[in-house]
Amino acid sequence: DPVAWHSKNLKKNCNRYSFLESQLNMCVLTVRNCSHFCQMHISFLFQLIKYGVISTSVMIKDLLNWNNLDIAGQLQKPVKIVAMNEDVALRSALDQNLKSAVTAAFLMLPESFSEEDLFTEIAGLSYSGDFRMVVGEDKAKVLDIVKPNMAHFQELYGSILQESPQVVYKAQQGSLEVSGWWDITGPS
Repeated sequence: DPVAWHSKNLKKNCNRYSFLESQLNMCVLTVRNCSHFCQMHISFLFQLIKYGVISTSVMIKDLLNWNNLDIAGQLQKPVKIVAMNEDVALRSALDQNLKSAVTAAFLMLPESFSEEDLFTEIAGLSYSGDFRMVVGEDKAKVLDIVKPNMAHFQELYGSILQESPQVVYKAQQGSLEVSGWWDITGPS
């Protein structure tokens, strides 16, 4: 329950929230009956971080159905999961989300492409159709996410690429080739 979690966190860490921010966030969460909460630009150990809180059922639905690509899109990029629920359905949905992201990216790429091309396409999925990318957002945002995190993307997607029989993954050269029609997400 994100509202209950946020209320408890607000009491425990009130110094991390401005008065206005805490009141507005709780009001918005309560009125909208929000399924998730995201706190951005938090200073933690000399870094700016953002964190999110979401109910497991809503998270699984978004990971599998890409209802709005909010949570699913963020989890297609390398993230640090601090506390992981041991729910088998959640773990399966997380894996399926990554496989679906690879499949979607393959549909938009030529037969041969670089790892950077693939990871840029994947990282850009959640920004497709986002109005902020047209007005005001840095056009290089996606590349700024991918370039410094190539090793993390390789770690996140390496096994999916290695296990796909339709993909020739040349990890040492950082290139891939896709042959024929494929579906790495498995049988329907």
